[in-house]
Amino acid sequence: MSTLRLTLWIAVAVALFALGALAISGYSLRSGGVTGASLQPGAPLGGSFQLIDQRGEPVTEAIFRGKPSVTLFGFTHCPDVCPTGLMQMARWGEELGADADKLRFVFVTVDPERDTQQAVSDYLLAFSDRIVGITGEPDAVRAMTKDYKIYSRKVPLEGGDYTMDHTASMILQDSAGNFVGTIDNKESADIGLAKLKRLVAGYRHARLASARPHGQDRAFRCRIAVRARWGWLGVFRHRYFSHHDHGGSRLLLLSNGSTDERR
Repeated sequence: MSTLRLTLWIAVAVALFALGALAISGYSLRSGGVTGASLQPGAPLGGSFQLIDQRGEPVTEAIFRGKPSVTLFGFTHCPDVCPTGLMQMARWGEELGADADKLRFVFVTVDPERDTQQAVSDYLLAFSDRIVGITGEPDAVRAMTKDYKIYSRKVPLEGGDYTMDHTASMILQDSAGNFVGTIDNKESADIGLAKLKRLVAGYRHARLASARPHGQDRAFRCRIAVRARWGWLGVFRHRYFSHHDHGGSRLLLLSNGSTDERR
């Protein structure tokens, strides 16, 4: 009898574990950003599309090229996550100051049946004119969100109405449209701002590096890395010790701030 009871308890424990794992999986799918796919930073994200912005102007995948971007996928009837995220986007834009012009702030609807061009335009007026809203034909919007690995699903409500379950995290892309990371909706505003500052810094350094003569690329990238860690004094030390002998030895400043004596 005790053996049977033990077996039943084990079966219950296994079932509860399976249900818990399923719940965690579903939660991460909705809140963790990109749907279930394990994208590494630098991986290509998205595909080609032809949609419109809140002004009725054509929008293609080119909007995610040329500048880094932060994108929220949501809908105008969203009760909390979307307006909170868009308000935060607006605040970040103000806090970044001139650097905000080096980013694109984007809102893409996951509810194109209700979110017409006019509806998106009216909705975004409450937040910031920096944010580009994207909508279009329902099939084209769904194809676009699928390419960008965004989860969304209609959830029926009483009275024939519905809401949308969708990825809540903001998606970060570099100026080539590659995946960089996410800003989770449960992260603090300061963490989100820090991520955007790093995104802008990476864009600025990439532009500076691309403007250098080819032969100077390696030395320039090294100085950028040293400056990021040690400031301008570190760049001076790097340039001095990289070109001067020190007591018959060559003393090199390494990127981690230590020195390496070579004869």
